[in-house]
Amino acid sequence: MKQIRKRITYANVMSSIAVFLVLGGASAYAAKKIGSNEIKGNSITTGKLKKEAVTAAKIKANSVTTGKIANGAVTGAKVSLNSLGTVPSAENANKLGGLSASAYQQKSDILFATVAPANGSPTIVRGRGATTVSSLGTGYFGVQFNRSVDNCTWLATYGAPDASGIEGYYASVKAGNQPNEVRVVLWEKAGTQVNGLGFHLEVLCP
Repeated sequence: MKQIRKRITYANVMSSIAVFLVLGGASAYAAKKIGSNEIKGNSITTGKLKKEAVTAAKIKANSVTTGKIANGAVTGAKVSLNSLGTVPSAENANKLGGLSASAYQQKSDILFATVAPANGSPTIVRGRGATTVSSLGTGYFGVQFNRSVDNCTWLATYGAPDASGIEGYYASVKAGNQPNEVRVVLWEKAGTQVNGLGFHLEVLCP
């Protein structure tokens, strides 16, 4: 102990104190003054970040790219549906065989009537758009629809409502006196008009 005391001088003590102050001061300075320029690139690892330290306010706008998002991370609940356009692979859903849906005949544009003569007092057994049927003479009928059929195509076949036709009988069509009327004539092979079993009338409109 006496040997140590003999070796301690004023100069030794002062130098030790100076070293302590320099080191302590540098640490304090470093704690307060270290900025981004003093940090080595790629030196801060994931493990050095405090949990939940990176918030939305700290992320630069438009800085998160597609490659930074994990597969399956963005779910339907997180997507604004109003921001989505037509999915490219579903573009043909609005078309059928390359044509727009309006190019196909709609059921509402197909009119028809199945008529039974009933001994000269014709009746509509079933139909779509057909409102009335009247007898205009033997084997001659007028069918009225709920719309104009002037620019439509008319097709008629001879036959009972619930049975097939009879060979040698046929039906022909002609325009009526009103835009919503189609007239049907029933014939037998000999060219004679007959009331017969009835007829089926189809009207196809554009």
